[in-house]
Formats: sequence, structure tokens, C-alpha cells
Amino acid sequence: MTTDGDKEFDEMIKSMQEELDRDAEATFSKKVLDEYKNPQNIGRMEDADSYATTSGSCGDRIEIYLKIKNDTVTDILFMTDGCGATIACGSMGTKMAKGKNLAEIMKMNDEDLIRALDGLPDENLHCARLMMGTLHRAVKEYENKKEM
Repeated sequence: MTTDGDKEFDEMIKSMQEELDRDAEATFSKKVLDEYKNPQNIGRMEDADSYATTSGSCGDRIEIYLKIKNDTVTDILFMTDGCGATIACGSMGTKMAKGKNLAEIMKMNDEDLIRALDGLPDENLHCARLMMGTLHRAVKEYENKKEM
């Protein structure tokens, strides 16, 4: 049985969510919001050729899993416990890296990722650095294993 109190509570929650959505739309680009709401390449990879994890200064953590053939990333996944901007950076960063050779990936930087997302607020720039730093670390881990 639904009471008037339940209806009032539901309306209050709906109103709060609409306000949060308006704030997010005013703060983030459409690309950031889309990558956050519909992240690609998210998950863990059991048979990864390389793996790296990094914790950012804000406490967010990101993990990168790479599958590599002939020095080209054939598959890439990420996991994070971070905010929406970190999720968006992980999603877009993995899309940028998939299909690229390792040398191309090492030339990519956080500014490339920020441009691909049509910008990030200053307080979220570290999310792009966290993603790209972890991606570079995963490539270096693979290269170190290959040299052994």
C-alpha cells in the first residue's frame, strides 16, 4: 500500500536527482557524461598480458588490463572505484588505446584524453593523469616482462 508520505518521498528523490543531473550537465561535457553513464571496456581480465594499478592523490584507484599481440593492444579493460570523471577517463582512455601499438600509446598523454572528452573541470584534471599514468605503467610492465 502506497501512502501520501511515500509519494512525497518519491517526489523529493526525483527532484533531487533532477537537480544533480542539471549540476552535472553544467559542469561536464556531453562526452564526459556519456562515458560516465555508458562506460566501455570496464571489467577485469583473467589472462591479461599486462596489468597495472595506481591510486591517485584523491584516493581514486584505477586498474588497467592489457592483451597484446605484435606490440599492439588487442584488448584493454579498466576497473576503478573512482568518481564519474575517473570512470569517463577510463572508458575514453581505453577506447583511445585499443588497436594502437605500444609506441603510439606511450606518446599519448593526459591532454590528449582531456581533448577527447571535450574538456574536464580543473578539479578533475587529475583523473586524466591517473588514467594515462596507469596505462603507461601497464605498457612498461609488459615491456619489462618481454625483456626478461
